[in-house]
Amino acid sequence: MMVYQEQVMRILNRVGGIELSSAYRCIKAISKKQIDVMQRFREEFVTGAGTRDLPEARAVELFDMIEKFAGYGFNKSHSTAYGAVAYQTAYFKAHFPVEFMAALLSCEMEDTDRIADHIDDCRRMQLDVLPPCVNHSEVEFPGARMAESVSDWPRSRAWEPPPSRRS
Repeated sequence: MMVYQEQVMRILNRVGGIELSSAYRCIKAISKKQIDVMQRFREEFVTGAGTRDLPEARAVELFDMIEKFAGYGFNKSHSTAYGAVAYQTAYFKAHFPVEFMAALLSCEMEDTDRIADHIDDCRRMQLDVLPPCVNHSEVEFPGARMAESVSDWPRSRAWEPPPSRRS
């Protein structure tokens, strides 16, 4: 089973004799549905595979699999990075839920739909998010209280409440 683009490039290279730089171009042509370019690579692959004693029918079958895969394949280094970020995110959400959700809410303050979704997540996690308060809220989410900058007034993220209003 092919999962990564690098695996497809290796098959194109080792089985079909296609140079690695050309194999990369082949993957890109397949993902962009460039039929004429794909056809040239198909012919080169089948010919190269034949010189390596692979029957033509099997080479065609293998290239068909590559065509189906290439539009959905992942770059291995990108997949690794995304996997690491997903793991770290899940770890922080599981082990530091208040801090994680406060940071997430602070990052999404401009998108009220996303804020609503995250507040629903907080409720499912049994975390309280208190409404904005002139005396206690800050510009961002420090923990359990909603930031004032999310409420309808004021819209500026740079807004600071007057010190006299803080207790």
